[in-house]
Amino acid sequence: MYQSAISIKHSNRSHLYWGIDKATGEVVGIDDVSSRGLNCNCKCAACGGDFIARKGEKNKHHFAHQSNYECVYANEIALYLYVKKVLSACLQVELPEIPVKIGTRTELAKEKHPAPMGEVFYACEPEQYPPLLVAELDGQPTRIILAFEKYYSIEDFLVLKAEAKEKGWDCLAISLSRITGKKSINPELIRHSVTGYTQEKRWIHSARAERWEQRLKEAAVVPDQPFPRSWGVAYPCPIHRQEREGKFYARPVDCDGCPYNLAVYPGVKCLAVKGIRSLRDFKVPEEERMVAIEKLQKENDERRILIAQERERREKLNSFKRLNTYYSNQRPVPQPAKPAISFEEKIRLGKLEIAAKMEKPSDEPVFDQFNVRWLKCTCCGEIKSSDEMSSYGGRNSANMGVCRDCSRNRNK
Repeated sequence: MYQSAISIKHSNRSHLYWGIDKATGEVVGIDDVSSRGLNCNCKCAACGGDFIARKGEKNKHHFAHQSNYECVYANEIALYLYVKKVLSACLQVELPEIPVKIGTRTELAKEKHPAPMGEVFYACEPEQYPPLLVAELDGQPTRIILAFEKYYSIEDFLVLKAEAKEKGWDCLAISLSRITGKKSINPELIRHSVTGYTQEKRWIHSARAERWEQRLKEAAVVPDQPFPRSWGVAYPCPIHRQEREGKFYARPVDCDGCPYNLAVYPGVKCLAVKGIRSLRDFKVPEEERMVAIEKLQKENDERRILIAQERERREKLNSFKRLNTYYSNQRPVPQPAKPAISFEEKIRLGKLEIAAKMEKPSDEPVFDQFNVRWLKCTCCGEIKSSDEMSSYGGRNSANMGVCRDCSRNRNK
């Protein structure tokens, strides 16, 4: 019914922990069998060869081929069979949202939702990997890829996407941990990842998204460039982004991020000519879409006028500031008058200012900011102004003397 010629193989060696029970045909793990050796009654899911169950005391329990031939993908193919069984038994599967890229934006063609399960198809040719597992979800054939951690490269996903596009089916990847031990894969967790958790799933290819992208491409127009070459790269703009000489235009930088531009910078593919900027607009009559375009044109015209007015206002303000600065620099700036200070306050501030300078005798007289000379009395040790001194000065004693009070007391 379904066929695939793809075979993607990378180094993926590990012990074999999964096989097929010959009696029931069910997928079983090494811990599910109680007998050792050939008595386990199991075979390889990939080649069908007999398994030996090695359950010793030293090494990890695992299966091995009786013929000593190792199938590299036996574990993974066994899990594909287990997933086939899970899908065949369930009624619906949770599917992730379907994104559609519109230029620099992304919209959803469909939200995440439960999809009814149809028929399930499985096939695996000898030496083929991955197996072909196809489930009918929402009535659409969907190939299921078990994306074991760090196994597939970007190039591998591109190959799978190209095949799905050619075949007309969807392709859904389900992320699973890489098989590194017998407990690294939990069957119950696999069941939930397959039927439930949408965070573990992503679309490699969606036919619905492809149809939307095709509709958008058909609606988008690459504008001509009828403007003079002196304008540079410019396109006619239906929504009036910029205006010059009575013509409305836009440059690639204006189109970048515009909701009506389908292309990525510096490309331009305009949807505004048909009034389409989202997927929902396809359901709106063209007359209503063009009314919205006319409203946007008016808003852009008003915005452009306001920007021009604001630019003119700023230019006038800057011109006035420059002129004012020029004349300000031509005349001296008046200094603010200092508040009047009382005589008592001057004496207090003067003492505080020159206190540190009076510690050592010096040949230099000491003046404060008010041009008052200060001296230290050699008798009482107080610091006083020159008006309060009886005598002062001398070699190495420019800031020393005897105050009037001490001089009177000495003469009594």
